[in-house]
Amino acid sequence: MPKVLRGSLALDYKDQNGFKYTIEGIYTKTIKDVVFKQVNLTDNPTYFAYDTAATQRKQPIFPGQNSRNPQFANVYEMSNTSQGYRYSITGQVAKNFDNGFGFSAAYTYGESKDVSNGIRNSFESNWQLNQALNPNDPQLANSNFDIRNRIVVSANYRKAWNKLWVRNFSLFVTAQSGSPFTYGFVNYTPQNTPQQIGLAYIPAKGETVNFFAATPTQTAQQQADAFDQFIDGNKYLSSRRGGFTERNAARTP
Repeated sequence: MPKVLRGSLALDYKDQNGFKYTIEGIYTKTIKDVVFKQVNLTDNPTYFAYDTAATQRKQPIFPGQNSRNPQFANVYEMSNTSQGYRYSITGQVAKNFDNGFGFSAAYTYGESKDVSNGIRNSFESNWQLNQALNPNDPQLANSNFDIRNRIVVSANYRKAWNKLWVRNFSLFVTAQSGSPFTYGFVNYTPQNTPQQIGLAYIPAKGETVNFFAATPTQTAQQQADAFDQFIDGNKYLSSRRGGFTERNAARTP
């Protein structure tokens, strides 16, 4: 069963003008979390040309599915990992005024890392949909629940007309970083496994043309130029030149 160690610390301070200041930190360390493997794969991989250097060899290409025992389609193993953590730090200021007006404003910075979020309903889907260069050895990456930056502001006004009639007006505003997502392949994986999602290699400058072939309407160079233009226009993808994309490293607006 999953197990975590969690600690928190909070400090409150109220000044002479009635403003209340709060700072709180929460840290959670993974003790036991789930991780999944497909054990019906022969662990004798090869590598694509761009991944053969000793410093690379990050995305293994397995000999094939069901290669250890063809009598079974897929065989999955669930075990535990101690990798993973999450933390958040929140600062808040608040005050209620004598005229019935009150407000609070808070900012949170948080980070969450795991190797497998374990949120799906079967061993197979947890393994197939966990984006990793080596699906049987997933590395620590951003969690689906990584919040990063969040701002929450609220304001309220209370007006008592008499003992029976009281009105409350409230305004609530929140803004936060976009949701994390992954650049890669869907319903295809370079690793020759039953995975449904695969991470992508982003060609270094000058080698993009090697990944394209001429078509009746465009040369390989024209396709490479269009691809490079797209990569260079994306802050995250351009930072991955000569390397692979990462799970949940990109964010929606």
